[in-house]
Amino acid sequence: MDQDLVAYFDGQFRQVTGEIQGLREELGAFREQVETSIRHVHVEIEGLRGEIRLVAEGVMGVGERLESFRHEVAHDFKETRIAFRLPYEDVSGRLLNLERRAERQNRDVLDVIRERYGKPQV
Repeated sequence: MDQDLVAYFDGQFRQVTGEIQGLREELGAFREQVETSIRHVHVEIEGLRGEIRLVAEGVMGVGERLESFRHEVAHDFKETRIAFRLPYEDVSGRLLNLERRAERQNRDVLDVIRERYGKPQV
């Protein structure tokens, strides 16, 4: 082969080898950046797991307090119903008696109530 041709190919091979070496260096730097980014993402994920755990615990606490509040309100409503039952039954019975009396006398119920309890007629 011709010496000039050999020199030309040697120059081309050196150039390609240099470019390949440059690409390897860039790839190595890129690989380091990717690995560093992956480590940072893992750290962030671990931090988020802790925060999610705190939120979940808070939600469970609110659920427990809500359930306790429901029981308390149900208990209070039950006591309120009991407290109003006797007076209501008494008033209801008295009103039934007045209505019966008004029916027997063919009079208006309000007139009987006014007469019975001393309310002036309007």
